[in-house]
Amino acid sequence: MLNVKIPEKPKSLIPINNPNISIKPQDYVWNKLIFDLKKTVSEIVGLTNSGKTINIEEPPENISEDLAFAAFPYAKQFKKSPNDIALDLASKLNKIKKKLPFISNIHQNGAYVNFDINADTFGQEVLKQIEKLNENYGDQNIGNGENVVLDVSSPNIAKFMSIGHLRSTVIGESLARIYRRLGYTSIRDNHIGDWGTQFGMLGAAYDKWGKDIPELKSSNDREVVNGLYKLYVKMHSEIEKEKLNNPKEESELEKSGKVWFEKLEKGNLEAKKLWKWALDLSLKEFSKVYALMDVDFEYMIGESQYVPMVKDIVSLLLKKKIAEKDKSGAIVVKFDEKGENKLVIQKTDGTSLYSTRDLGTLIARKEWFNPVKVLYVVGIEQKSYFEQIFEIYKKLGLKKSLELNHVYFGLIKLPCGRMSTRKGNVIFLEEFLQKAIDLAKQKIIENNKDIASSDLEKTAKIVGIGAVKFFDLGQGRERDIKFDWEKALSFEGIGSPYVQYAYTRALSILRNAKKENITINENSNVEFDSINEKALIKELAKLPLVIKNASQSNQPSKIAEYAYNLASFFNQFYKNNPVIEAGNEEIRNSRLRLTKATSVVIKKALYLLGIEVPKRM
Repeated sequence: MLNVKIPEKPKSLIPINNPNISIKPQDYVWNKLIFDLKKTVSEIVGLTNSGKTINIEEPPENISEDLAFAAFPYAKQFKKSPNDIALDLASKLNKIKKKLPFISNIHQNGAYVNFDINADTFGQEVLKQIEKLNENYGDQNIGNGENVVLDVSSPNIAKFMSIGHLRSTVIGESLARIYRRLGYTSIRDNHIGDWGTQFGMLGAAYDKWGKDIPELKSSNDREVVNGLYKLYVKMHSEIEKEKLNNPKEESELEKSGKVWFEKLEKGNLEAKKLWKWALDLSLKEFSKVYALMDVDFEYMIGESQYVPMVKDIVSLLLKKKIAEKDKSGAIVVKFDEKGENKLVIQKTDGTSLYSTRDLGTLIARKEWFNPVKVLYVVGIEQKSYFEQIFEIYKKLGLKKSLELNHVYFGLIKLPCGRMSTRKGNVIFLEEFLQKAIDLAKQKIIENNKDIASSDLEKTAKIVGIGAVKFFDLGQGRERDIKFDWEKALSFEGIGSPYVQYAYTRALSILRNAKKENITINENSNVEFDSINEKALIKELAKLPLVIKNASQSNQPSKIAEYAYNLASFFNQFYKNNPVIEAGNEEIRNSRLRLTKATSVVIKKALYLLGIEVPKRM
């Protein structure tokens, strides 16, 4: 038990959603198909109790069959050629094919046993499952309600959110939704940067130049925050000037910032008043951006809340000989004998650093939420730092039953080059999102000149914000991404407008059927006779597996890739297979059921990415 006093847990901003999901991964049709095939093959080849895993995989695109088993790994064990093993297995499987109702054909091809899925029997079960579960399709109880804490967004006060905050916000929101749909309780904690030397610098700048910034006297909150940001930029600009001749020397302005922060940490009333004023103004501005992005948080807890823990944490680290005082008087944790890899946890003047406050945050989160995982959705430049924090936490003997993950991501770049908040050449997130909405409006008008003005505004927001999110989430998070407006808002390329358009096309088909008094019979057997229908059914069946895989790698890009592929399969189906004008009633009903199921699954996939769907485009 740690001798660290934990602050009282703040009240949550919104109700914490504890999901009640009963369906298990193995209940889904695709998973059941793969499980049954693996079990049957394992029994036939005699590997039931061997501990070896049978792999049933999808073959390359140039192979027409749906699934395949490769015999290569078993040649040595059975002292037979892979071709002979595959031939023998295919023969035995064909004799018991009735036990595999979803499989229509089994045959050997060299060292492989290939399987064709029966589109009718398989498709019937997939559609029934989607129709039964509707928006809950894909949900599965893996987490048993256990808590996952996500450290996300984390803007600093006294300045506007920049585009640099986009990735943590949207990746974190998507992961929270993914984990929630897997039966975990997602707790999003927006770790606000409201403490530290950077705020000391701002305080010193306010004392020195505050009276010269007219925006600081405004009654408009946004103007005031803009004034605080101007102070921040001016402070760093003046520090650069002071350090021109002696770049390694601490400048007078830097010293004044440290003095001001020390005043704040010691509870100076004037310093605390300025801090509280800047915090309240900043949170109001942040809330506007989050509302625009349709993002919520269970908690928004600033670094300042953990300052009372700092003294105990430093004492504990010294007592356990995890930390030591160096020659300068700072308290450090060394990760190698020479001390070349080290982390400062208390400055020589006794003030705290974000490293100590981050340790306090982690200790408090464990106490407050008892999570099984804590995910830090923070940029890749902090990779070494989080390795150090996790190592210190482990040395404290606290890592048991808690999985710590740094879910890192690359930079987002714009054609104008790299941004710097210190130099003032930064693009604010709210302005960036508004530009996306305005450009989406132009695109929608080009595609639908008759759209009502009230629908246009709502749809432009859904499409514009969705385009920004999808452009981010559609790429592996570890990569740097260069934002491209044309690609993001394309109705033809890999982006959310393309996926959203497929959804609205499905809705349009269903509306037209209703106009013609055609009702969908969900109790009839399906009849599929085209490769497009079969491809679409297979893709619909895979959503539960894709959600699970996305959580295992903390990669929302897997959901984005799936959503795009599903939209592509639907567009091919729609292009080549008449729905309302189908040849007979049975085929028409089957295709309408397939269309409706696709609309449900596209909507669910986009929801997992934090993206809304419009009714019309």
